[in-house]
Amino acid sequence: MTVHDSKAANLVDHGWELESAVERNKASARFAIPTEQERRTLVTGDHVQLLFLFADKEPDGSLIAQGERIWSLWSPSKAMSTWACCSPRR
Repeated sequence: MTVHDSKAANLVDHGWELESAVERNKASARFAIPTEQERRTLVTGDHVQLLFLFADKEPDGSLIAQGERIWSLWSPSKAMSTWACCSPRR
């Protein structure tokens, strides 16, 4: 599941978007994510991994998404709490 917010970046308009690690994990638990409690208690400066999708094109011109987990520094935002994946590092 991707982020659905009119202010959020999206593949078509911006060439990238964030994907929910929680929803991805529910569909296929290929990597571990922290518990909801761990995600809710992140503090500014914690290191978290976010799931980014980047737009790419097939040779026929059709749009496809390539995914990448990228380490980021946490900055408080209620909406972001579900996107943190893997173990936070302090």
